[in-house]
Amino acid sequence: MQEIYIFDLDGTLYEKSNPITEIIDKNIEKYIMQHAHITSNEYYALEIQIPDLLAALKILEIDKNDFYSNIYKNIVYGQYIHPDIKLKEMLNELNGQKIICTNSSKEHTINILKSLNIQNSFHEIYSNEDFNCKKDIYTMVIDKYKILPSNVFVIGDDYDVDLKPAELLNCNVIHVNEKSNVKNCYDAIKIINKEKRNKMEEHFINPETMDISDFLSDIKLLHEKVDKKTIHSFSRIPKNTNKKYAQILEDENLDFSSKSIDEVYERLANYTEGMVLWNNPGTLTNVNPVPTIESLAAGSYFSLYNPNAAQDLSCGLLMTTELATVKMISQLAGIDYKKSGGIFTFGGKSTNMHAVKHGLQRINSDYRKNGIKDDIVVFSNKQGHVCHVEVCGWLGIGENNCKRIKTDSMGRVDLEELEKELDLALSSGKKVATIIINGCTTIQMTIDPIKKIVKLRDKMVKKYNLSYIPRVHVDSVIGWVWLFFKDYDFKANPLKISNKALAKIERLYKQIKDIKYADSFGVDFHKTGFCSYLSSLYITKDKQELYNQGDAPNIPYDELEFGNYSPFQYTLELSRSLNGPISAYVNMKMLGIEGYQKIMANLMDSAQYLKERLQATNKFEVINDLDSDGFVTLFVAKENSDVPSFFDLGKGDLEYAKKFGEYNHKFYTYLLEKEKQGLCSFTIDYSSGYHILSNGKKIGVLKAYPMSAHFNREYVDKFIDELLMHINNFDKIKDSFVAKEVPHKPRPFVFR
Repeated sequence: MQEIYIFDLDGTLYEKSNPITEIIDKNIEKYIMQHAHITSNEYYALEIQIPDLLAALKILEIDKNDFYSNIYKNIVYGQYIHPDIKLKEMLNELNGQKIICTNSSKEHTINILKSLNIQNSFHEIYSNEDFNCKKDIYTMVIDKYKILPSNVFVIGDDYDVDLKPAELLNCNVIHVNEKSNVKNCYDAIKIINKEKRNKMEEHFINPETMDISDFLSDIKLLHEKVDKKTIHSFSRIPKNTNKKYAQILEDENLDFSSKSIDEVYERLANYTEGMVLWNNPGTLTNVNPVPTIESLAAGSYFSLYNPNAAQDLSCGLLMTTELATVKMISQLAGIDYKKSGGIFTFGGKSTNMHAVKHGLQRINSDYRKNGIKDDIVVFSNKQGHVCHVEVCGWLGIGENNCKRIKTDSMGRVDLEELEKELDLALSSGKKVATIIINGCTTIQMTIDPIKKIVKLRDKMVKKYNLSYIPRVHVDSVIGWVWLFFKDYDFKANPLKISNKALAKIERLYKQIKDIKYADSFGVDFHKTGFCSYLSSLYITKDKQELYNQGDAPNIPYDELEFGNYSPFQYTLELSRSLNGPISAYVNMKMLGIEGYQKIMANLMDSAQYLKERLQATNKFEVINDLDSDGFVTLFVAKENSDVPSFFDLGKGDLEYAKKFGEYNHKFYTYLLEKEKQGLCSFTIDYSSGYHILSNGKKIGVLKAYPMSAHFNREYVDKFIDELLMHINNFDKIKDSFVAKEVPHKPRPFVFR
């Protein structure tokens, strides 16, 4: 919380008993008596009647500039005012904006500050040249810094002139008076620090006003500090330090005394070095979208109330956002929302963990209390996410008991091998908990044949007369978004999507629509839902399976009401954030089906345009246009136009293929170095071992993964121009180039 300290000068920063005070007072008296033609008694009476000197000058019609140029004439400041080391230290330890507001002249003020050696301790100086009444300055400062008066401290020795106007504005005032317990400026600063320590409640929203102006000003303050470090046209905030974390942590210690939020935010802003800016269209590294402004606003706002989604009694009807989102996604998937259930959880891995746990529950509900006694196996495939294996480790099944089935050239699971492995497992007495299938992989965006796999599962149940039904779960945390094209007219094509992109979207929708046959699936709103982390949703067709995670009663859909919705009775987390449900709800309602269609259509269309532009350069070759329906672009750079196709590398000389791979990895590190130097505005990635050549070797390739809503055809043209500039410059030094400085440790060269 920002604080401002406004100091008077004379009699405040140095004591009124200083001889210079008497000299100035005599000069003032002499000047006014001469120019106003009044006696000594009349002068003293005037001083009592009008304590504000500026007001007195105005009434007496005395020229202010002439007055101040005379009363400070011939004063030898260094003879009376000396450097004050203690005051300097105390001022510098006072966190916040420090301002001088004095009826004295600017010249006199600077002379005093220099003599005290505290001229660099203040951010602003307001002297008599700047105002007619101090209240004007106090009001201006409050408006300028958009700060509450309760966060403004005014320190002065003259109550009527310095402090009364501040009190009228509800500022904090500290009266410096040699006859009180605040005898000098040192005492005043000690009082300030004491008051700050005793006002911890100011760090929290006032329940009587619910005023969020401090909240908004703090966001603005932090944004200003981060924004100063940001180059808006670049995809990453420049990283200037090369320290390792251990070196950085040497400076991180817990202090006894409080720090100003200005100082804390400054340090926090420093830690944004190297941070990726996902809203930038040149950020082309992974499936990380930028959240919508509105979902961020809603999530941030309700965090003020800190609702715990463990039960509705702690957060009111806001829990409806979770229930409503589950309903909308169920309808989108074509399943009965009155029977389905869903919970927001801590990530895509957790959605798969729930699916495997529910598979275990189907085999034996006693596992929860007495542990797993059977030989359990889970099926995934070689294109499936690594977390499919990891959750088996977390649940005590064992990572080696997650069987990864081979896939075809499009990355789809081999159904014949899956059937063979299911037969092998079941005939040997093992029990199959869950079959996890892909509902859109990260790179190829592969969707397995959901309906066929469900039929295969049913065949196995019948064949082996199983007493349970192995679960079929679709890991669709990316691909769920294609369900929005449920009613899209692909023939009329109202969004005018290009033919190739349209065909890919239609194929993806026709595959993902079979998700209704599966038992459960996952949704990551923080991926293709354009929400902030974490916003993962697990959906099951039978909500009873959620209740079976604990001892909670199954409450029928029509009987669910405020007071009996308590997910903590069966969820893994007892402390549950509502940020995910709120963010997802806002986007679903705000964007609607059409909005999501437009965003995803633009990404697919622009990505297809990128592929076409890259291929047309003859300097790059796109290698995933035929075996992928996704909007990720995998490509390679070619040293010259005579270089054979990437797909023919396995047929030729092994050393040449390795050299080809080295050229691409070198170019990748070259781009990283240019990015570090502030000479490359985009960030692409290097995919380690995407493709297996015909000779069995894996080779790394370049990757562009657009996710920004600002990625469009216009940007693609700019990207291609810059990419060609970089490759042409790289070719001039390719033989001798070795990256010397990069924003992060590069991915290793792959040729194995």
